Amino acid sequence: MNSVGKEPPSRNDYIPVQAEDVDRQRRNKLLLIWSAIVLAVLATAYVYKLRTDPIEARQAFDNGERLMRAQRYNEAAISFTQTIGQDPSLTEAYYLRGRAYTNLFMWDKAIADFTTLTKKQPKDARAYRYRAQAWLERKDVDRAIADASKAIECDPKMSDAYNIRGVGENQKGDTTAAMRDFDTAIELQPNADNYTQRGALYMQLGQPAKAEADFTLAIQFIPDASHPYFARAAARRALGNENGAKADHKMGRYLDGSR
Repeated sequence: MNSVGKEPPSRNDYIPVQAEDVDRQRRNKLLLIWSAIVLAVLATAYVYKLRTDPIEARQAFDNGERLMRAQRYNEAAISFTQTIGQDPSLTEAYYLRGRAYTNLFMWDKAIADFTTLTKKQPKDARAYRYRAQAWLERKDVDRAIADASKAIECDPKMSDAYNIRGVGENQKGDTTAAMRDFDTAIELQPNADNYTQRGALYMQLGQPAKAEADFTLAIQFIPDASHPYFARAAARRALGNENGAKADHKMGRYLDGSR
């Protein structure tokens, strides 16, 4: 009697494995392996970048500061650009690059950097003060006055901001406000520029004696500069002191190199 059971499978019941299937599986394994390798390399590179970028950014920043001290402003700007590219959080680089652009008379680029600084550090009076100066150079007096006022709001003892605002106010025809700001600037920081600006305003207002006094004080701060001698010469001539005017004019020409 034949036992009842499953018949052994025939050859037709097996699913054949094609060579292309084996190749596909091999390629998939290789792809997974290479993907893992690439990810590992990228992760290592990222970690290395995180560790090295701050160092390289600081080196570029320090180099930029050195170039600024040497008055090599174009090269300094390039160094600060490298700093910003490697570490945008180093906000001082925007300030110093803006200063470099200011010294290069590149007002639009300077304004852009100081604007970035106002967004990153809205209480930094320096950003508004130097942007105000750039606006003055661009003949945008209203913006210059607004930025100078903002700088004063951030730092009420910033002498330069009063000076710049005074210049803007004078250009707008508000000589009373300008004189008040020049007075404040001198009280905060008596220096050549503040005395020169107020002296020029005194001359404009027909007060040459006060102008002469201010120009004399300016000369004490910068005795090797020609412009306060020329300014004092004009004041002395207005006072009828022709000999003094000639002496100042002669000194101004000598310092100018024109003799």
